[in-house]
Amino acid sequence: MAPLENTRVIPPGWEAHHSPVSEDAMTAACAITRAPMAGTYNETARRTEYPAAWTVFTGICRVTPSSASRGHQEPIVGDQAKPLRTYEVEVPLDCPRVLIGDQVEITAATDDDFVGRLLQVTSYPGGSLAWDRNLVCREAQPAGR
Repeated sequence: MAPLENTRVIPPGWEAHHSPVSEDAMTAACAITRAPMAGTYNETARRTEYPAAWTVFTGICRVTPSSASRGHQEPIVGDQAKPLRTYEVEVPLDCPRVLIGDQVEITAATDDDFVGRLLQVTSYPGGSLAWDRNLVCREAQPAGR
């Protein structure tokens, strides 16, 4: 069935009008930081020195277990399977651009045991119809520097 003449299925401003609904469901808070991609070699110390990471975003978010983690093979460490935990982190749409490898630290959550959890962004699927920015993350591994 064709829409009525001079109408649109999704009118202009629809996403902006409805994004507060998504933000009202964000009951956690997080800080997203980005580590520098390169360091500088210090001849005296004989090692590469990396500048400090900087904060990309601090604010509200929602964290849920990712359905993408189902069906993924768990990595084997030694002779033990290590659980692969992935999460979806939604932040407001006006959050600055987030990159793969950025780190998300949960700074507040309804579940106190989740506070302090470190996650690493593995993908950031986008779309043309969005109320928030969706980040796919996994539990962060300690840096090997």
